[in-house]
Amino acid sequence: MRLFYLTLILTGLTLFVSGQPNAPENLTAYRGKNGTVHQFLVTGSASGRIWGGSDGIYTDDSHLGTAAVHTGLLRTGETGTVEVTILPGKTSYPKIANNGIVSIEYGSWPGSYKLSRPTK
Repeated sequence: MRLFYLTLILTGLTLFVSGQPNAPENLTAYRGKNGTVHQFLVTGSASGRIWGGSDGIYTDDSHLGTAAVHTGLLRTGETGTVEVTILPGKTSYPKIANNGIVSIEYGSWPGSYKLSRPTK
């Protein structure tokens, strides 16, 4: 059984837990798919870089696990399902301190995402 899981990891296949795919590190692969909503199994982190965070909206290259902690959806090290809505880019992303994490201010960026609690 362990060899099977190792093979999946080495081949880059996404594992599914409780029906939710494991989260990508960021959402750049979803850029341009505006309005689509996805649920991912995320582990909260305090070490990734994030830009913005106003109203839970981040640049699409922001680290998803860190954004989940910054938004207050997860604690560092906690794993849970978060809902992500893909949005168009914004003209600016403010620096915001929240839940012990300070985001980075940035100007115009082509893609964004918004985090929220999953709808049932």
